[in-house]
Amino acid sequence: QVKNLLVGPGTKVNPHLVPDTADPQLTGRPGPILGSQGAAPSLNFGLNTSGAMTPITPADWLSASAIDFDGSNEYLNMSDNSNLDFEYNMPFTLSAWIKTTNTGQETIISKMGSSNSYRGWEFKIHTGAPRFYLINTWSSKAIDKSGDTNYLLTDFVNHHVAVTYDGSTNASGVTLYVDGSAISTTTHVNNLGNDTTVNAIDVNVGRSDYGSYFDGYIAHCAVWNKELSSGEITSVYNSGKPGDLLSHAASGSLVAWWKTGDGVSGSTDDSVDSSDSSARIYDMSTGSHDLTPENTEKTDFQMI
Repeated sequence: QVKNLLVGPGTKVNPHLVPDTADPQLTGRPGPILGSQGAAPSLNFGLNTSGAMTPITPADWLSASAIDFDGSNEYLNMSDNSNLDFEYNMPFTLSAWIKTTNTGQETIISKMGSSNSYRGWEFKIHTGAPRFYLINTWSSKAIDKSGDTNYLLTDFVNHHVAVTYDGSTNASGVTLYVDGSAISTTTHVNNLGNDTTVNAIDVNVGRSDYGSYFDGYIAHCAVWNKELSSGEITSVYNSGKPGDLLSHAASGSLVAWWKTGDGVSGSTDDSVDSSDSSARIYDMSTGSHDLTPENTEKTDFQMI
């Protein structure tokens, strides 16, 4: 027997179909839950009389929580902004919820381009594991550190990933986290030195300036201008229930927080279709660093 299955024009389908059984053979290991209230994202669509999918409306978008990137040309963009320029000696933290099966290179968030020898910073999934770069000149002045192969995240389960940097210019000052816990790592390059890592490159979520498109879901992407402690990262993970980062202990250091879909309470409803020049992804922090969706469709936005 299956619960909560409603199919029909204009209805929602709950993807968490719960078997009415206590048989342990039918009980899988649950992954972290994606949603601001601990709810899993529901697929929001309606079938019209011809059987085609009806797209979500602008009003629906304001409660969306994740974007399904196609790994080809979909991403979110913000023009170069000095608030996200992190110098070689400045601590900062990046985090997001992701869900993917891609085993190649796919960027979560980046302020790095191929110009100036890849100067800047980038957080990505590389061969299934989280990886972080902080670069002046690749690879003679850079930090490149990744999670070990014990932490492959290509199981299509929601995972929280984060990286913190302490401003020491050394790879030992970089810590990678998966689902609230620090993980074992491999250092590939460790010779950053005291040379600038600031650039004039746009900020991108879901790709690098030079490619590496993300294939899967990204939600609750956030940037802090401090090195979050292990306890603060655990709190952000929140036992697998993404919460309100404005009430987090480190909220005063929150530079940007994109729930990748949620609008601002009381704001005018906006379109999510990237063909609309006014489409945007709101920064839910006080920074107002809104992102512009590129090549996305309305059906890429998944509802809580």
